[in-house]
Amino acid sequence: MRLTTLKLAPYIAAFFIFLAGALAINYLAVPNTLAHDKLNVELFLLKSGNPELFANDAFLQGNAWHFFYIPFVEFLRFLNRFTGSSEESWRLLVPVTFFLFWSTMFLFLYQFTRHTAVSIAAAIMASIYIPEVLHETWGIPGPSMLMYRHAALAFLPFSFILYFNYFGTPRLPLAFFLTGLIGIIHPVSALWLTLIFLGALFINGGLNKETIRQVFLCGTASV
Repeated sequence: MRLTTLKLAPYIAAFFIFLAGALAINYLAVPNTLAHDKLNVELFLLKSGNPELFANDAFLQGNAWHFFYIPFVEFLRFLNRFTGSSEESWRLLVPVTFFLFWSTMFLFLYQFTRHTAVSIAAAIMASIYIPEVLHETWGIPGPSMLMYRHAALAFLPFSFILYFNYFGTPRLPLAFFLTGLIGIIHPVSALWLTLIFLGALFINGGLNKETIRQVFLCGTASV
């Protein structure tokens, strides 16, 4: 019993630290201003709810806008029923996204470091928002800049956990399957991670029949 408690202690400590941090962020988060790409999401919400809207708009006329329409928009519509507005939904997603990202990143890092404080600190530092890193954003922003890509980011460490633990085993396609599910939230993030994972398979195994078979199976699982 004591041994089990000792094994769980790092995870329990991380859970409460991350929970306290998420609650603090929830308290400090400023009101959402619907900036950046969230304006597009609001348009998709309106258009999907009433197809007759914006009938003469060059972007939203016809069915072309469906290319940008993802299931996360429907999740936001569902959440809006409880929060009352998209602004409040995005604000609520900030602490949830931080907590999920910290937790999953900690689980990924801890299996390598086996050091609780280092893993917690690294997980928190990885979430610090830094704009324009190689023309992209790093970390998780506040309500005004939070997007569905950041919600997807919160789950990506799970894919890394499965990838590293199942690499070279028949269970490896599970990592790609999970990455494909993350694509429901943000397809581009899932696509890039899938390409990175497949590239690592090629580099490790070389160009041969077995590697090609693995790439085919894993790529299919991600779809």
